[in-house]
Amino acid sequence: MRSPRTVSSRRAGGRSLRRATCATMSGAALFSRASRMKTYVALLRGVNIGGHNKVAMADLRALLADLGFVDARTLLQSGNAVLRSAARSTSGIERLLEGELRRRLALAVDCFVRTAEEWEGLVARNPFPREALRDPSHLAAVLLKEPGAASRMKSRQGAIVGREVVRARGREVYAFFQNLAGKPVRLV
Repeated sequence: MRSPRTVSSRRAGGRSLRRATCATMSGAALFSRASRMKTYVALLRGVNIGGHNKVAMADLRALLADLGFVDARTLLQSGNAVLRSAARSTSGIERLLEGELRRRLALAVDCFVRTAEEWEGLVARNPFPREALRDPSHLAAVLLKEPGAASRMKSRQGAIVGREVVRARGREVYAFFQNLAGKPVRLV
């Protein structure tokens, strides 16, 4: 193992989140650790929309690294991240992220986490496969915390007027918006 090096992560305003010491591992140790890692998809609901809940993705990646997640990547300014960690429960990661985002970055947002395998299942369960190929920009999947919330969507189905179609599957709600004109549909 090589000597440790210090890494500093910063948040808006230049204040340091935490200084951490990292060690560069040998190839064998790195491979062994990597083989026990699991990939997760984390979605932060409602960040960087209309000037509300603003967070820089560099700050989000720094926070994730500070919490022990590795290889964190983010997409644009969406609050969506792919990260790796030792195996943990997705609900535990959600609670950890929500708490630390609130404490460290003053963000009170819901976080939704799925394993890479669960994400692949989410795509496979899509009840609108033809629409996904034909018109993917009008298809959405909304993640939920618990499967019971999806069953409650059936009662809301009647409130939808127009050509929007909504289907619940497990901890996800899928919506196909055939006609985006008119009043917006609240899915959850």
